[in-house]
Formats: sequence, structure tokens, C-alpha cells
Amino acid sequence: MIDIDKYKGHTLEYGMNSARLLEHLDTEPNRRLIADAPLLLAEVERLSDKLLRSLQWVEDRYGYATTGDFATVRDYIKFIGEEE
Repeated sequence: MIDIDKYKGHTLEYGMNSARLLEHLDTEPNRRLIADAPLLLAEVERLSDKLLRSLQWVEDRYGYATTGDFATVRDYIKFIGEEE
């Protein structure tokens, strides 16, 4: 589990350009967030994989997806990805 308290007070935002990013490197929470970015990404990927395997287990065990109008869990995951 990642201790997210050390990032409290960060001022970084998704999509910042590099010039603006450089302006925000002066705080400790921002430096920690940038330094830990690869670890955070790895955790997101690990949890995403775990979720997909869990959903696939439900589909395999019960013979249907739990996602409404979608044929499979993978169809639903693809649909969610297209919305981003």
C-alpha cells in the first residue's frame, strides 16, 4: 500500500506543460510525487490487472459478464477505455 499522505499539498495537475511544471518543483510534496511516479504507475497497472482477472473469474464462473449490455468483461473494459 502506498502512503499518499506524503503528497498532501502538491500543486501538480494533469497536462501541465513543462514550463509550468518547472515552476512547481520548489515544494517537497511535488518533488516526492514526481520521484514516485514510476511506483504509482506500477501500482495502477497491478491493480488494473487484478481487477481484470477478478472480472474474468466472475465471467468464467457464472457464464456471463456482470456489465449490463456488454457481451464480455473485456468488451466493457474496451468501452471504458474509449471514453477517455
